[in-house]
Amino acid sequence: MKHRFIGTWRAVSWEFRPALGEPHYPLGRDAMGMLIYSADGHMAVSLMRPGRVPFESSALFEGSAAEKLAAMDSYASYAGRYEIRGNKVIHHVDFSLFPNWTGTAQERFFKFDQGRLLLYTAPFVKDGVEQAAYLLWEKIGTRL
Repeated sequence: MKHRFIGTWRAVSWEFRPALGEPHYPLGRDAMGMLIYSADGHMAVSLMRPGRVPFESSALFEGSAAEKLAAMDSYASYAGRYEIRGNKVIHHVDFSLFPNWTGTAQERFFKFDQGRLLLYTAPFVKDGVEQAAYLLWEKIGTRL
């Protein structure tokens, strides 16, 4: 099964689906991203809202507080190791833009369909609403 994950994937969509109501798109309907699974068991993922505004300064780490807040609110990224257990892929997070995830295991259910990979979470409560996150990825290149 691991061989089906290996490679580079482009984000098609990322949405939070509530038990009742319409989906929410945390980085917009046109979120961009890349997910990489290596043969040696490592992974990295980055997602962003298109059209992010550049900082006024071109020096790394020298943005204003407002610029840094906007950058954090429009980007998600983490990396680490991964393993497959049954119908789940577990991402063992070594590095994360969101510090709370560093050192955690992020479990995702998965489904493959026609060159696409759907990753989704178990239901969770956010802002008092039960929902699940769904990330759809498309394999980059012709090797499936």
